[in-house]
Amino acid sequence: MNNILISAINTIRQSFSHGSYANASDANLEEKINQYLHAAPAINDYVVGLDLYEYDGKKLVVVSYDESANISVGETMMWQMYDETSRIDGVEYRILSTYMVGKLQLDLPEALLSYHR
Repeated sequence: MNNILISAINTIRQSFSHGSYANASDANLEEKINQYLHAAPAINDYVVGLDLYEYDGKKLVVVSYDESANISVGETMMWQMYDETSRIDGVEYRILSTYMVGKLQLDLPEALLSYHR
């Protein structure tokens, strides 16, 4: 399931025109996720948490970002409204910001995976 989180990181990075981070088939994916979360903001896109859920039979990645960071207004709005669907190895998943989870009033179960700074 870590491959879904790496794929989500790559999708997020591409959304902000920062390029790919890691190959989802690399070894030590857990280490790579933790490195991403602890990197400088220019590298980690202001992400401070990644949680993977099973929700309505689908995978859902919830992204927490550093709301106190010095982010431009346009980029802040992009973070708040982040909602994208992607796929890896035939598995479709959706990426949502914590803001969108609140706006959609999703009652999420316990996370399958959770990584935080």
